[in-house]
Amino acid sequence: MRKLILGLASLLLFAASANAAVIGFTNGTVSNSYTYRLGSTTKQGVAIKLTHEKLQAMKGKTISSADFVVGTRYTTGNLAHLFITESLDGTAIAETDVKITRASAWQTWTLDNAYTITGDEKELYIGYTVEAVTSYKPLSFDKSEDIEGCTYAYQEGQWVDTYGLGFGSANIRVNVDGLGDFCDVIMAKGNFDRFYQAEHDYSFAANFFNFGTKAITSFDAIVDIDGEKSTYHYSDVNIAANQHYDIDLSGIKSETAGTKTISISVSNVNGYNEDLDLSDNTLAYQICFYPADMKRSLLLEGFTGQDCSNCPSGHVTVNNYIHNSDYDIVEIMHHSGYQPDMFTMAEDGTYTFFYASSSTYAPAVMVNRLTCVSKGTAPLLEVSNSNITALADNAALQRPYVDIDIKSDCDPDTRTATITVTATPYEKISAEQNVLNVVLVQDSLIGFQSNGGMNYVHNRVFRGTLTDNAWGLLADFEPGKPVTWTKTIELPDSIRSSYWTESNLESAGKYTEKMIVWPLVLKNVSVVAYVAQYNSIDNTKNNVYNCAETKLIDEATAGIDHMISAPGSLAADKVEVFSLSGVKMSDTKALPRGAYIVKTTIGGHTTTKKIIQK
Repeated sequence: MRKLILGLASLLLFAASANAAVIGFTNGTVSNSYTYRLGSTTKQGVAIKLTHEKLQAMKGKTISSADFVVGTRYTTGNLAHLFITESLDGTAIAETDVKITRASAWQTWTLDNAYTITGDEKELYIGYTVEAVTSYKPLSFDKSEDIEGCTYAYQEGQWVDTYGLGFGSANIRVNVDGLGDFCDVIMAKGNFDRFYQAEHDYSFAANFFNFGTKAITSFDAIVDIDGEKSTYHYSDVNIAANQHYDIDLSGIKSETAGTKTISISVSNVNGYNEDLDLSDNTLAYQICFYPADMKRSLLLEGFTGQDCSNCPSGHVTVNNYIHNSDYDIVEIMHHSGYQPDMFTMAEDGTYTFFYASSSTYAPAVMVNRLTCVSKGTAPLLEVSNSNITALADNAALQRPYVDIDIKSDCDPDTRTATITVTATPYEKISAEQNVLNVVLVQDSLIGFQSNGGMNYVHNRVFRGTLTDNAWGLLADFEPGKPVTWTKTIELPDSIRSSYWTESNLESAGKYTEKMIVWPLVLKNVSVVAYVAQYNSIDNTKNNVYNCAETKLIDEATAGIDHMISAPGSLAADKVEVFSLSGVKMSDTKALPRGAYIVKTTIGGHTTTKKIIQK
């Protein structure tokens, strides 16, 4: 058998006869960085598929040779087993072993007998297998846009479609004699998986591949949302053979909420539908358009500690980001990042699971407990504006699945509150296990902070869960079926940091019982609820879908005594209440309805606040 070694992708056009058309799904990019292996087996392989429709269009033409790239020479015997077959699990039509002369470089397999396409084939696969130890990556891809149903790889004893893995297309091409010039659009992977709301305009990004042998100079893109069609015309383009093209579609929206089928089709290629195969010109996707007025919030969780000297600057960075962000952000601070302190709750220690390590650090932050590929694989990152921005931008694109509503009916006099949370799913959640969790967060806890002094104001401090479970309660979330959780609680005057048992409090020797008990001032407490994926093993699979927050008591309707800090409760030196005309009110417990000014003095600093007594 004659073997031809090609070092450059640009020479592929001359791999067969002058009349041969070089077809495949790769753009020809070869890189040592674009090599992969799937699974743990030593047998590895990759193949491209020609569909029945394409084979019918090429009926009577002959396959004379195939060009391929293997990512490593370190295979058994330095060999690759090349094949052409109608079924990846069937008998080969043609096959041979070829010596791999150079890793990540094009080589050619010239068939002893050219294969004539009958057009009756259900499908045809061209590929190779190798035997390679697990330290090597033999499968070569071009890292382009994925194309569904075109590239397959051998994984753990079976062939699987590589669509969605982000590898792009396999570096394999076939030389077909006598095919001539043609265009053939194949829709590739689109970018549609994000958060959409009805009545909002969106830009969509789709991609197609020119499988043909000649350039595409114009085409139409048709967008169909449940029967409502819009046509976009593209002219003066030059999409060469074996190249991808990004279609940017703007101003797309749905007037109504609900799950819709959106399809993008390419037609009228080069002005008169010059396309070899129209069967793969459409990309369809299911999209849920959420109600236009649905509230979507992001859960930002920080890890901090009173002994962490860098945490005050980290708090400033987080606060500045939240203040300037266009997103609605719910913040919780866990006091377990540096080491347990006077605010640490038992659940805080459980959440160090997100460090994926026995050691922790602070300040650290995560948003919706999501990984951010551009910043690494762990949910937690060091606090910086760029890190928070990347985490939040990534989280904002994800689907929220559910709408969350919280109601708090709290009587300040009896300190009894009934909390009701309703989560209404709009689409099916793909994760196997999902939870609803409800927690308390408190502001204005004044205490020591390294590099912050003795009177540092600790805000958004996690004060424990109301579900009696650090992760929340498992629930089935079915579209259109609200999940409701309600609980009546008696709120204590103070909360003891539950991390500290009697034994570890004594063994640590750093804190006394009095130091870990903090007043629970109702007006400073918020209730936070969220729905999330749950996985007890993988810390990257606990994504928060949506969250919500409400104050424990409504400051506009609570009594004056419960809206202000009584002397001593938060180190307030003096509290005075005045009418709007400036008259000082001597009895704050029997105030008639109306508006008042509360003047509070703490540590020599005076603040005023307008309140309403109803």
